[in-house]
Amino acid sequence: EQAIMGLANLYLRDEGDAARAKPWLDLAVHRNPHNYAAYYALGVIARSEKNDEEAYHYFLKAVEENTDYANAQQELGIMLVDRKRYEESLGPLSRAESLGQQDPRLEHYFGTALANVGRFKDAVDHYQKALKLKPDFAEARLGLALTYLNLRDRPDATREFRTLCRQDGSLCQQYRQQFQ
Repeated sequence: EQAIMGLANLYLRDEGDAARAKPWLDLAVHRNPHNYAAYYALGVIARSEKNDEEAYHYFLKAVEENTDYANAQQELGIMLVDRKRYEESLGPLSRAESLGQQDPRLEHYFGTALANVGRFKDAVDHYQKALKLKPDFAEARLGLALTYLNLRDRPDATREFRTLCRQDGSLCQQYRQQFQ
């Protein structure tokens, strides 16, 4: 099993060849249906191929096999946010964070989920964490600015929006009307 996963990882990570890695990962889960790392890798491949339904299935399976696998918890939570299942996404996102995951994407999506369930102050904290990890993360900055608007904090919303405009002109143009 280790040799199979090693070969799959060689193709996937070292060579970036998902097509060559996938049959080895399929073999790994066939031989060991509890191989959470193989399910996770298959989810990453499916997501990169824009097959979100399959990716969701694989990330869910990885989490079912190992609830302590932070990467799978994170990706499952992100997929749930993408599906607008915000309340449901909070569990996996929170679990990933509690497992020590430090990723600006995690914090951004966590902020997005929280904002969409009306927990604006908590959302601010997560957007700020995302920006601390990656200060030029335009989508997180936009989320923070919009959340400040929801909190009726126009000065902070304006400050964050101006920073966004310096970082990403096209995103700025898209949302300019909301900040005037």
